[in-house]
Amino acid sequence: LLLQRLRDQHEPAIVVIGRPYNVNDAGVNLDLPRKIADLGYTVVPLDFLPFDPKRIPPLYKNLFWAYGQRILAGLDAVRDNENLFAVYLTNFNCGPDSFMLSYAEEIMGDKPMLTLEIDEHGADAGYMTRVEAFLNVVKNWHPTPKQSQRRPAETSDADLRGRRIFIPPMHPFSSELTAASFRAEGFDAVALPTEARADFDLGQKLARGSECLPLRTTLGSFLNAAKTDVSGKPLAFFMPGGNGPCRFGQYMPLQEQLLARTEHHDTLLVSPSHENFYFGLSSELRRRLWPALLSGDMLMKLLLRVRPYERIAGDADQLAETFKARLSDAITHREEPRHVLRAAGEAFARIPVRDERRPLVGIVGEIYVRNNPFCNEDLAREIESAGGECWLVPLSEWLVYTAAEDVRRFQELPKNLSSAVAHAARIVKSKFLTATEGLFYDAVGPMLADRHEPPIQETIRAAWPYLRFSVGGESLLTLGRAVTLVSQGARLIVNASPFGCMAGTVAAAILAQVEKDTGVTMVNAFYEGTGTENRRLKVFLANLPAAAALSGPPKPAHTTRRFFSLWPGSSAS
Repeated sequence: LLLQRLRDQHEPAIVVIGRPYNVNDAGVNLDLPRKIADLGYTVVPLDFLPFDPKRIPPLYKNLFWAYGQRILAGLDAVRDNENLFAVYLTNFNCGPDSFMLSYAEEIMGDKPMLTLEIDEHGADAGYMTRVEAFLNVVKNWHPTPKQSQRRPAETSDADLRGRRIFIPPMHPFSSELTAASFRAEGFDAVALPTEARADFDLGQKLARGSECLPLRTTLGSFLNAAKTDVSGKPLAFFMPGGNGPCRFGQYMPLQEQLLARTEHHDTLLVSPSHENFYFGLSSELRRRLWPALLSGDMLMKLLLRVRPYERIAGDADQLAETFKARLSDAITHREEPRHVLRAAGEAFARIPVRDERRPLVGIVGEIYVRNNPFCNEDLAREIESAGGECWLVPLSEWLVYTAAEDVRRFQELPKNLSSAVAHAARIVKSKFLTATEGLFYDAVGPMLADRHEPPIQETIRAAWPYLRFSVGGESLLTLGRAVTLVSQGARLIVNASPFGCMAGTVAAAILAQVEKDTGVTMVNAFYEGTGTENRRLKVFLANLPAAAALSGPPKPAHTTRRFFSLWPGSSAS
């Protein structure tokens, strides 16, 4: 009745948009809704608008936060109603809103909307000045036709033929080997180099600035590469997705929205997800990507195992680059990469090393930031320069975990013939991943005999005393891997995450208890592109050696797993 009366009387009203803890708490929101009403405007709560999921624009179909869906549907209803105007109440460092505010601006188009970010430092006088200015804009606004919203592109192998595909630089080695996997299947794929300050600055300029750091660096990296691309081909950007609650699942829609603003309308975003078994990529390509990721992880483990102890500075880095090129060539030509890794293990074993002992430092946290040297301010080198040795949790952990999670979740579903077949397929996939991982450790040989990742079930169980398994995701993995790294000899744990990371923030709070239980220092490092986050690590490392269980230079050992080929198209060896 209220909405009908407003339409009949052509009376403007203010819809207060936001989450209940901001909108309904007069203390938190400084009683702003009532103060707006005191200025003579009808104030309408979001819950007064009927919730119609069909109103969520197609580009945001992967918005997996339930209240976020209500907010976007409500904003679309406000956009269609000439009498309604939105005031969006948010709070500092709200993870979902860091993306949704950009979605809200896109939905509203040229219709005015006021965003108020509330924190403990603000006073109502400053907010009311902005409210009054907004209401003056409302009085003079005239409706315009609604703009049609972009739709997400469903991609397949055929859509990528004839395009140049850029792979984001999430890992110093695996990004190039991922590109090689695409090339092995006939695609023109290029790995972007590790980001530079210019990439960060461009991404920061285009985004709001409160999104995850990797979203901004990858966007800037792609756009700067696109400026200098001379292939003459239409472009594609490989940006995998997810299904929440982590903000990673929102990278694709926001980047597509921002690319449209930069006139990159014809750029195709390739966004497969573990939730849909990486639909859109051929089975052959998917099978090649897993060995490529493992190869990059093994090469990184070799580098970090030897570099702190090398007698001649640069030996390990030079050898790693040499074998990255050899692995890329092997994968591109559909050859077995484990043969190259076996040679890599032997070559790293020949690097002259110092006979010294260093404290072992485990690096856990958000998958992109912990593996990307630009985002984490070259964390591994900082630890090494301060006297430590790094154990970096690899990229491959996430795929092993998600495969195990698929098995667990399907066990809880009602059983019939169809679900039994699907469940069996998931078990086979999970066992294939873990079996292949073991074979790659065997290929590298004794150099990594004491640097194997624990079984994923062991990591998950280690987190259970601190976080329920049903929470899942990177918070669970960060906690579990911190505990298991301590059991493997780590005397310091660094939780590396982007500033505002939802999973990283949860893990950071709980790691304080892990520190009490284990007696091992847990350092939470949240990166925002400033270049200053690692300075305090030297203090922690300087106080370790006296009481630390120390690591040492690599020593030969032997493994016994059977070596046979799971590489597509190759014969057993």
